[in-house]
Amino acid sequence: MQAPAFKGAAHLYRLRGSPALPSDMPAIQQFAARGSHLVLYALVIAMPLIGWAMLSAGGYPITLLDAWHSPAILPQNVDLFALLRALHTWLAFPLFATILADIAAGLFHGLIRRDGVFSSMARGHSLKEGLHDFQLSEFNGKSP
Repeated sequence: MQAPAFKGAAHLYRLRGSPALPSDMPAIQQFAARGSHLVLYALVIAMPLIGWAMLSAGGYPITLLDAWHSPAILPQNVDLFALLRALHTWLAFPLFATILADIAAGLFHGLIRRDGVFSSMARGHSLKEGLHDFQLSEFNGKSP
């Protein structure tokens, strides 16, 4: 529960301003990038909440930091537990697929387009800083 909460907070921080996409990037790729990030953010926030609700409905305690128990957010109900367990399972597949697509897109930008998007993804820099790093590495004769 702690790791997803921190991951969710990191993604919420990222929502306040993602780096600009390259202007020469096709519109369909820009749409896919924005759409996949929205799906990723929604799933990263929804999955821990659904998991918490599922465990609450199942009557399972959620222990954090060995001493603190999170409160149940739903009453104990076997049917609701089964529904939430199926939902949690089925939403894991698009979450995994979206993560794989994000990694693939990052590698595409880093290895094929070499447009600075990968460095902004990997290091959290803006695209402008990523392009600057790329230009410096080209000047030095090194690959980024």
